[in-house]
Amino acid sequence: MAKKKAKKKATSIQETPAGAAPKVFMSYSHDTPDHQRWVAALSTKLREKGIDVILDQWEVSLGADVGHFMVNGIQDANRVCVICTPTYKLKAEGGTGGVGYEGSVINGELVKKADTTKFIPVLREGKSDESIPGWLTSRRHIPFVEDSDYAGSLEELARDIHNAPQNPKPPLGTNPYTAKAPAPESSTVAVSHDGEEDPSASRGNLAPSGLIAIPDEAVSSPEEAYRTARNVIRTNDMLGWQDLTKLVRRTFPARLLEWREKHQGDHPNTKDDFLDWAGGAVEAAMHLFAVAIAATESARAEYRDQRALLDDILHIRSWPKGGLVALIEMPSTLAYVYAHLNGATCLMTGQLDLALSLADTPVRAEGDEKHTPLWRHRHILGWPRGLSGNCVKAWEYVVGLATKFPYLSEVFFRDGDYTISLNAFNLLLSALELSHFLGTPEGPKTLDEDAGFRFVVPPMFGSSRQDTVNAAFEMAFARTPAIELLSQRTGVGPKVIRAYWPKWTEFLERFYNSVHFPMGMRSLPKELP
Repeated sequence: MAKKKAKKKATSIQETPAGAAPKVFMSYSHDTPDHQRWVAALSTKLREKGIDVILDQWEVSLGADVGHFMVNGIQDANRVCVICTPTYKLKAEGGTGGVGYEGSVINGELVKKADTTKFIPVLREGKSDESIPGWLTSRRHIPFVEDSDYAGSLEELARDIHNAPQNPKPPLGTNPYTAKAPAPESSTVAVSHDGEEDPSASRGNLAPSGLIAIPDEAVSSPEEAYRTARNVIRTNDMLGWQDLTKLVRRTFPARLLEWREKHQGDHPNTKDDFLDWAGGAVEAAMHLFAVAIAATESARAEYRDQRALLDDILHIRSWPKGGLVALIEMPSTLAYVYAHLNGATCLMTGQLDLALSLADTPVRAEGDEKHTPLWRHRHILGWPRGLSGNCVKAWEYVVGLATKFPYLSEVFFRDGDYTISLNAFNLLLSALELSHFLGTPEGPKTLDEDAGFRFVVPPMFGSSRQDTVNAAFEMAFARTPAIELLSQRTGVGPKVIRAYWPKWTEFLERFYNSVHFPMGMRSLPKELP
């Protein structure tokens, strides 16, 4: 009988070719000059131990594309050392600067491969809950806080990167007892869904349901997908979550391509035709959205940040690049719907920081040469071409989703919550645009001189009832220190943002009244909390 080929053992990090030095990217915040020197010194020590460290201080020259360096460095590395300090955590979770950008890339990889050990939290300052970002808190860190830790921690870190542990696991012996005797619990082998030994068999206090395959029926509808996700999150079943996300990410492109094939020859004429036509694409994608909404709604650090999904939505594998423009750019239209649903969920659950991180997520839409923050994309957050390129019709469509997809009533459970949360997200985006605009040389001058201005984010809250706008304003600004968070992101002082808010509302009203409804925009408070 021919011997079966041994299955290749699964690995949760990128393999290093035989004889090649492992590549390690250093992700850190430029807290102080002393901290930068410490990171450089650690990087030097690792290089001395045969590790090819990628450090911006050595690699990034004047004029270099920093964003390109970050993305390529993280993606190409075998491991990533995340140097954790309170400042790093603040910037990473707040989506601020280069650290915020790196954090979004790292979190995207964690979402796609939950069992990875690629990212190593290196605790340099403070306690773990003060310094390690939420999306890394469940992962084992290595301490470098005390000088007395340095030599031992350096040795352990280098050995781990080289996969040469100080105390390797001994080989498993044979059972010395009779065949009828029950096998000891420690000899149980967890098996993954593809029949291979599961490298994450030790699961701590996680529920065992992740060892059972999640059937395709679990995402047969958005409602089923949402409830399945809720159950997996409720039991903190990370293996089950990994299986569920794999399932929805696998079925999402197939369903969209099936919809496109069916409507390839369609040519919607009226704005209402566009809404009916695009509705089929949204329905095909909604099971994916529902899983992400359940995760964000949970507000749990391991699940809540679902920004990486934008990349899946905007870059659907095998999506044809020819045909009707609205068809080619349907991914951007789906991103419009997802961003509003996710943003509204963030506001509904009091996660203002996550809503701002969503708005600042670097994305690259069809035709773009580089990544830019989501809120700067007019055809994603304002005028999606798949919804006729009309911001009013697009807004009316996303407002009406609550009646089409019942699971949303489980997220926004009180009457009016959904519309209020959508309006709150729109208001927050508008305030973010103001804050960024004030940080430009022409910003204050344009507002002071009452000059023309082209909005990126249309003020769609203006079409809602006055009581809805009032409630949305309170949700966006009164319950949380929104202006302070905006100031941290843009570098514009809170006093400056508050001082220009009245003038900004005049611009919003003028824009709205000129292109939208003759009844006029609903009034906004002239002062920010």
